[in-house]
Amino acid sequence: MASKAMQGPQVAFMTCKDREMFPIKMAQDRFGNELCPLRGAPHRGPGCYDNEEKSNFSYQVDHKLVSTKGYSMGARTGPRFMREYEFKTPCPTEYQQHRNDPMTFEKSKKPFEIGADRFPLYKRELVDVVPGAGTYEHEIPRNRKVQWHQSFGGNPILLPSITLRSTIDRNTEKLYSTKEERKYHRKLAYLKLYY
Repeated sequence: MASKAMQGPQVAFMTCKDREMFPIKMAQDRFGNELCPLRGAPHRGPGCYDNEEKSNFSYQVDHKLVSTKGYSMGARTGPRFMREYEFKTPCPTEYQQHRNDPMTFEKSKKPFEIGADRFPLYKRELVDVVPGAGTYEHEIPRNRKVQWHQSFGGNPILLPSITLRSTIDRNTEKLYSTKEERKYHRKLAYLKLYY
């Protein structure tokens, strides 16, 4: 008897009951505090998603994915995600006068508008605005070109002599002494025609 009492029962504590497993129930320790049980959410589940709005024909037409490179996604060369169209047309009162308001007039001192000006704008008021005769010189020759000696309209042959020569080869970048000095002399000769 004593040997049976020392052995005890063959069934361990809480082994015959239904165990509470992880996805539904959590252990009452730190591991259970950090991992939340899977109890579900009201915004998840069947009937909670608007699949029809994302999978219907009009959504596919409006939200067509196109490529910026032109060799994938239907070989379209447009923006990948189209921007939403914004209606930016101004209202009519932005560029038109409001004609519905009643017009206001000044009371005339003489009857039947006898003292009113016949012409709203006089010639004496335009003298300072409009330039008069002789303001412009019409006989000035325009688009003059530099005529170099013995060039006959082609590239100039006898340019002014260049004092310093570049020591760099021809196919590399030139120093200021050769290429830039030639440009400077051509521009100077052109400007001497006018100034």
